[in-house]
Amino acid sequence: MIHRLLHLVGLDPILVVALLSMAIAQFWKGLAESLRARRLLWRRFLEPGGMPSSHAALVSGLVVGVGLSTGWTSGQASVAIVVALLAMWDAVTVRRAVGEQARLLNELLERLEAAGALGGAEAPPVGPRSAGRAALELAALHERERREVSELRGHTPLQVLVGVLIGTLVALVVFDV
Repeated sequence: MIHRLLHLVGLDPILVVALLSMAIAQFWKGLAESLRARRLLWRRFLEPGGMPSSHAALVSGLVVGVGLSTGWTSGQASVAIVVALLAMWDAVTVRRAVGEQARLLNELLERLEAAGALGGAEAPPVGPRSAGRAALELAALHERERREVSELRGHTPLQVLVGVLIGTLVALVVFDV
């Protein structure tokens, strides 16, 4: 019923399912983080990473919507499945690794700050590619920028699974299954 109404008003139900799934997951993330912090965290309504995965919700809504519309053996469903698997693999591996690297970088900057190395210290007279010189250059950059590197980039498998469930449920509701 809902997907027919969307067609009547000129909207593609598959696109609506995908975007609505992502919006629900992102809203959940922002609301949960705001409740946990006991204050409204606007940025968490837009930031990537965390529970649930809005990317997984988007692509799983897309897959289920395409599968229900065109059939599970269609070429469109195959393409949607491949794109979804790629996005979810990326979220759990590459993007998660980037988040871990950001966490380590922030920890390094905190240690340098605690050691007093961020107060305009001069680099030691060692080779241009030394770890000491790189750390001090990084510390100087941090001092100028005064911001942390965002650690919320990737997802755990559980966060992806919850995103998949959101996307699937939204598609099943919209397509009256």
